[in-house]
Amino acid sequence: MDYLHSSKMKKSLYLTLIFVLYISCSSVFSYEIIKTSKDVTNMELILDVRTYDDGTYMLYGWDKILFVFPNDSSAEIDREKYLRNGYNNIRTYPLTKNYFLYLYGKDFDQYGDIIDWNGNIILNNIFFGPTNRDDNNDIDIKGIEIEKPSFLIALGVPEGDYFYWKRFEFKNDITSFLEVVNSSIIIDKDYMISQVKIFNTIDGRQAIVYSTTLRNGSTSYSDAPVFYEKATAQISILTFKEDLIQTFEPVILFEINTMLGVILKVDECQASFNAQNNVCFIRILHANGTLYKSILFSTAGSVIKIENLKNFGSENSNIIVSDESTLIPFLYGGYILVNSINNINVGYIYDENGNNIRELDIPEIYKNSGNIYRSGVLSINNTAWMLLDNSSIGWSLATFETPQELNKAQFQNPLITSLIPSLNQQINKNEILNVKITFSIKVIKSTGKITIYELKNDNQPIFNIRQTYPVMSDLCELQDGGNALSCQILQSTFNRPNSNYMIVVDNGFVRSFSIEEPLSGINKGFWKVTTNQLTEPNKIAESTTGTLQLTTFGTSYYNNFSSSAEKDDFKNALQNQLCDSIPINQSRFRMSGKLLPDTRKKDQLLIEFKILSTQDKYEPNVESIINDLNTIIKNKEIVLPLNLSNLIDQEYGFVQASNIWEENKFILLGLGIALLIFCLIYLWARRRNSEGNNFALIQAVMIWFDLTMDILFIVKNGHDVEKLYIPSVIVLAVSIIFNVISAFKLFTYELKNNEKFLEWFIGNAKLASIFTILSSADVGALSILNSRFGGFELFNSSLSLKTQKKIFYGTTANLFIEDIPQLTIQILYRMNVITYSTIPLLSLITSSILVASDVLSRTYNLISGLYFIHKKKEPKDSNESDLPEVLID
Repeated sequence: MDYLHSSKMKKSLYLTLIFVLYISCSSVFSYEIIKTSKDVTNMELILDVRTYDDGTYMLYGWDKILFVFPNDSSAEIDREKYLRNGYNNIRTYPLTKNYFLYLYGKDFDQYGDIIDWNGNIILNNIFFGPTNRDDNNDIDIKGIEIEKPSFLIALGVPEGDYFYWKRFEFKNDITSFLEVVNSSIIIDKDYMISQVKIFNTIDGRQAIVYSTTLRNGSTSYSDAPVFYEKATAQISILTFKEDLIQTFEPVILFEINTMLGVILKVDECQASFNAQNNVCFIRILHANGTLYKSILFSTAGSVIKIENLKNFGSENSNIIVSDESTLIPFLYGGYILVNSINNINVGYIYDENGNNIRELDIPEIYKNSGNIYRSGVLSINNTAWMLLDNSSIGWSLATFETPQELNKAQFQNPLITSLIPSLNQQINKNEILNVKITFSIKVIKSTGKITIYELKNDNQPIFNIRQTYPVMSDLCELQDGGNALSCQILQSTFNRPNSNYMIVVDNGFVRSFSIEEPLSGINKGFWKVTTNQLTEPNKIAESTTGTLQLTTFGTSYYNNFSSSAEKDDFKNALQNQLCDSIPINQSRFRMSGKLLPDTRKKDQLLIEFKILSTQDKYEPNVESIINDLNTIIKNKEIVLPLNLSNLIDQEYGFVQASNIWEENKFILLGLGIALLIFCLIYLWARRRNSEGNNFALIQAVMIWFDLTMDILFIVKNGHDVEKLYIPSVIVLAVSIIFNVISAFKLFTYELKNNEKFLEWFIGNAKLASIFTILSSADVGALSILNSRFGGFELFNSSLSLKTQKKIFYGTTANLFIEDIPQLTIQILYRMNVITYSTIPLLSLITSSILVASDVLSRTYNLISGLYFIHKKKEPKDSNESDLPEVLID
């Protein structure tokens, strides 16, 4: 680290920030001063300047650290509060927005503190590795954000034969982070490390460039170079694989093997978008001046081309005869080259081909007496900046906007020519069904992802993932002959009106077709769209319920919880994450309390949710919530977080609770028509014989239909609720046995003791056999044989009064043996299932009707019987029934 120790400068130091407001039509690139030294006090010495991705400057001074923000505001913190006695090699490095790393050496170790822009120490005494007490330790740190924010640190010990590096990844927030991996590079013992730099490659990953020098060579250039057989200086690169943990083998990018007395330095390395590769700018210093070169290489480290940079537009010479020179490469091609001769600074701007575009207008006071202490380019807008020094007035920070002809990165990547939807476009909800990225070159799909966020809370943005999927998936396809990538958008993605969304494209999402080099994507915060307000209100929909199904893994995961508290936590977390994914207020989407096995897949649980209606016509209605949630679950791997995605069954989706009456309307309509027909038959039969029990036919049909439903229920749905299966079988079997035996005994009794019945039986034996079987549903079905239905002799079996009594008592017994237990089973079944089908519904209806009918009829018989006994005063005729008329009929 270079330090400036001029006492005169300490007294006169100040900071001026200069921004370009326009590009002059003349050949000189102009500037404007917008801050003076009055804006900064007690900034006695500036030791370093670094920048953040959002364009914020961090100036590390002798007494304080100053932050200059993109909106011209600034903040400062007192550096002295972080100084520790005995510490050396103190430096600062930007991390993520609002935070920086304060690095310091203690004895022979390197430590650091993470500090926010308000001066609060978030983490302190972080150990980074061994070092020495020399302030010339070569250290570089660069952050990156892919899945999670992380930063890479590389430390090279002067004149050592190794350097080491570590990657740290932040867990959930800046207050805790994890050392992901660390390693070291050991070089040939004949060489020593002279420089270490980290840069982001064109695919958005990172690489470490390091230079080495032959130990017995000179570290300063001489007038008489000595030629050597062995390389005297080398520049090598260490690149990382996609996981940012594993590395490829180091590759030599450049070496000098013909002369000593030469200094080889790396000025800058960065992505070269125009060439679809990476580039390093190096300089070779020797007695005759400085020679700048550019090294073009792939992400894997293969050198593609090495070129000399032109000197101030000269076509004949590349050598800069200079006391000092500064190279500032722009991000998307072209560079600034400033040459200082006898304290006179002259700068020119060049395009990527080395053509002189125009002269750089340096403030006169720095042009004639000053030097460039630090320089660089802002990644957010491709703006060049310089920290200028003049011993008489102090320091100024100057910025120069990139000439229009070099500012090709409208979409953060000059190879991208258009975006759909466009930047900051206003769209209607669910209007965009595809995102499309068009390139100036032919590309192929690669391993990166596209992620769409909904932005909430402008002050402290919350990024709610709406959709994320790999470009290699079937949702993305190449179009326009390979010059465009189009990816489908789910209906549930841009599903909220008057909301802000952001599209982020991973680095390495595509590769160039010609050389298969990964290309950079579009960073978070750049590609934004907004949905319009609703022009027409939503239709109000009634509240309803719906179900989702857990996977076998999710079911097992839930069942393994030993306490109800753990299960409640699981259900609450599931509900909250689903609310966030829709998104919807939690008051309108909550569990009903039912969490039961699926009747078709016993090893998977169904969970029922209530979706409540709203009277606000501009809020999402129940129908849209159900549709969105079904879409989300059907596409869970690209919408839901992994921990939730593993738990929910994708094939099942989200199913709205069936409207039983709507689903079975034709069956119920058919039953209604059948009932109407039987009613007409009843009226017709009553007209033929008003004295007969004409309702007996309808009663018998209901009994037989109930038996049919009971059998179908056991066959089709008996195992849905396993604990009800055996009771259902037992109740049905006992009732059938009871009714069949009762019917057989009654027929046998009548045949032995009733001549009229015997006479009827001989003429209707087949009918009697059929009714013996049909009476297995309920012995009361035999009553139709004695009902005199429609006056037909077929239904006039002349059953004795004693047999009629036994039929009455048998039917009463069957009420407790079969009807009430069966109704209880149907009610319990309904309480223990979430999905309800036709057969259980019909079985529940018929059981309810029969029980209600039997209970009411017996109640009426009891009332009429008591009334009959009370009112009857004369003794009965021996031929007259001792039962009330109601009972006989």
